[in-house]
Amino acid sequence: MYQQGIKKVKSVSFLLLSVYLILMIVRYLTPVIENLINYQSGSAVLNRYIYTCILQLLLFLIPAVTYALMKKSSPQKMRMKGFKIKHLPFVAVLSLTVSIIVFVVNISFSMLINNGGAAVTQIEDLKFSNGAELVMMILAAVILPAIAEEFLVRGILLSEFESLGTVYAIVISAIAFSAMHTSFYNLPGHFFAGLVYGWLAYRMNSIIPVMIAHIVNNALAVYLKYFIEKNSRELQTNIIVLVIVAALAFLVLLYLTVTLTERLSNERKKETQYTPPIPIYVSIKAAFNLFFILFLVLWIINSVLMYINI
Repeated sequence: MYQQGIKKVKSVSFLLLSVYLILMIVRYLTPVIENLINYQSGSAVLNRYIYTCILQLLLFLIPAVTYALMKKSSPQKMRMKGFKIKHLPFVAVLSLTVSIIVFVVNISFSMLINNGGAAVTQIEDLKFSNGAELVMMILAAVILPAIAEEFLVRGILLSEFESLGTVYAIVISAIAFSAMHTSFYNLPGHFFAGLVYGWLAYRMNSIIPVMIAHIVNNALAVYLKYFIEKNSRELQTNIIVLVIVAALAFLVLLYLTVTLTERLSNERKKETQYTPPIPIYVSIKAAFNLFFILFLVLWIINSVLMYINI
């Protein structure tokens, strides 16, 4: 009865393991590759952004598209659908609220790991000195990661793992999402964001709003990095005022998020298809196949290595 679902889970687990394994290899080779890029003609900064864009395509988008073509997955199954423009304010507000929560969670976690020491955000160092570098920076750090990662994680992984049940699929896709960012300090924040994005894809029955939310999150992270670096002195002298303003803004966003979420849930209750969880013994047998176990082992080993190198 559940054989087809178990087969899907095994296939997509192999895809997840393959992507993560290649991601780990690339991660440890990146310093060597970037040194080579610095010796190439032209702008080293521009070359690095081009390299990042190529990696996004090779690591996430191309494997996802290849898997979809091999499995003959329909756009509807992968939730490649449009959504109503009237829901855009909800997506924007939700994204901003989640971004703030993720930022606070990651900062708190990094301080905990550092035994109360300085917080570390691990946002990549992004620079530009001309228009071409600015465009490529936006593409490499804001737009392309959101599109490629969401197509793979929410378009493929979420839909395939959904044969285990909607809740299982959202949790497993969130684990994959946090693992793929290969940042120890940001693991809890990315896991939380993965849960929200998975719920959003399910509730909206489309990954397009999730891509938009992801783009907003990336854009906010990049902007905050530049804003904090440029205004570090002013921020230190007015830290109390800034904390109060930020707290009030967050409360307003949180209220809007809760209100709009309730309205959206009531509106789309009949339009979303909830897949109930399959029996626990079947889900364990399906989820913990050899490929998924190997992925978890690699993820744990890599997390330990990241912690040791902190």
